[in-house]
Amino acid sequence: MFGAYCLHVGADLSIGQVTDSGNIRCAFHGWEYDGGSGRCAYLPSGDPVPPRASLYRFPAVERYGIVFAFNGLEPRFSIPDFDHPEDSLVLRSGTFPDRFSVDSWVSRFMGHLREHP
Repeated sequence: MFGAYCLHVGADLSIGQVTDSGNIRCAFHGWEYDGGSGRCAYLPSGDPVPPRASLYRFPAVERYGIVFAFNGLEPRFSIPDFDHPEDSLVLRSGTFPDRFSVDSWVSRFMGHLREHP
């Protein structure tokens, strides 16, 4: 699992695209990252790729139908085991009818998302 932002100017890579070769292409300036390693593979300007240009790689594992990503170079703990076989577990999600208090920066960020989809 890689960081979600282009190294060039920090654009969100989720609004880019995956190329036929499996690279992740930034929608803004076309920088491409190798889908396997996260290293920058192509610059549309034709300039050489900076040697250290690589997306941050998060250690990640899929268990119980959920992707667990660790924010660091190495996981600080392992995913706990349940007393039941994985295929017998049920994952449920839901919504909350009430609003919850959040920090003001979260409110401003969510407002920005509504204004600029």
